[in-house]
Amino acid sequence: QFFRDLSSLNWIFLDTFKIYVGPVNILLNCFVMFILTRREIRTTYNTVFFLMALDQTIVIGTMTIDMHKTMLYECTPWYYSYFWAYFEIISQCLSQVCRAHATWLAVIIALLRLISIRSHGTSEV
Repeated sequence: QFFRDLSSLNWIFLDTFKIYVGPVNILLNCFVMFILTRREIRTTYNTVFFLMALDQTIVIGTMTIDMHKTMLYECTPWYYSYFWAYFEIISQCLSQVCRAHATWLAVIIALLRLISIRSHGTSEV
């Protein structure tokens, strides 16, 4: 019984957290992407970081939109349209692709750092 109560509290906290922090995260990621596209700081690392911010914005954006829709409206068929059905299908697929893409971008960053360290004469990693 204790774990069931704890589980229900966890979902309430997580849903509330997504609804209020999601839009803030999206705005901050847009600001970061704006900064990273400046001509003065355009490098390989910053391009990869830009792509990671874009992936995170897509994932958090679709989660936030989905949370707002499910929290504001009842789950009855006449609230939902074909557009919403397509959005759900595309967002679920895109969310998984973006998560995997962000993971591989982190691997690419680690590889770029390794190559950079090795090319500057340091053999210790």
